[in-house]
Amino acid sequence: MRRVRTARLKCEPGVRCRLPTGPMTTPDASWTVLARIVRPQGRRGEVIAELYTDFPHRFEQRRRLFLRRGPADDAPSPILLESHWLRGGRVVLKFAGVDGIGEAEKLRSCEVIIPISERMPLDAGAVYIADLLGCEVVDAGGDFPRTVGEIVDVAPHAVAPAMLVLRTGSGAELLIPFARSYILNLDLEARRLTLKLPADFLSMQDQSMQSQEAPRPAAGRHGGGDGPA
Repeated sequence: MRRVRTARLKCEPGVRCRLPTGPMTTPDASWTVLARIVRPQGRRGEVIAELYTDFPHRFEQRRRLFLRRGPADDAPSPILLESHWLRGGRVVLKFAGVDGIGEAEKLRSCEVIIPISERMPLDAGAVYIADLLGCEVVDAGGDFPRTVGEIVDVAPHAVAPAMLVLRTGSGAELLIPFARSYILNLDLEARRLTLKLPADFLSMQDQSMQSQEAPRPAAGRHGGGDGPA
């Protein structure tokens, strides 16, 4: 659960973005991912995990967590957290009943999750990225509303605004700033984000994608390479 800032607007995700291939790819109506276990750490059953939250201090207030193998795992296992500490941007977790390397190894790649009802409350003007994923984006900046695509990711947000990664109906990928000046309405119940984009914004994106996909001339007879003329 990370926040992304756009002017005075905030939103929340999973630490790295490229979500289509990572552990936060599938929005889940019941659970929120706090971390993903990478490997054992030490000899007493500790594990080190990648953080997927902007609130790592909240581990101090959590005793009961859940583990699952991935979004397809519909039976997460409850587990008690004995202790934790931060290390190099990650978190080391010690669970009750996990007291050796062998037991810790079995937890490799598990997601550490909590029920969505236990998420940190956000201030006004904030939204969780998990709630944005899968939303339809509509551009109302033209003569009539146009469906642009579906939010599948949020690009790294070191500099505001964050960039929404959209997948269009043709499978192409578009980047759109999650900028306050573009946002007309965000309806999470309807899973729809309505924007008012500049008139030439989408056409410039299309041209950029086409130039990236244009085939390169092959070297040789007609390509100016080393082959015979």
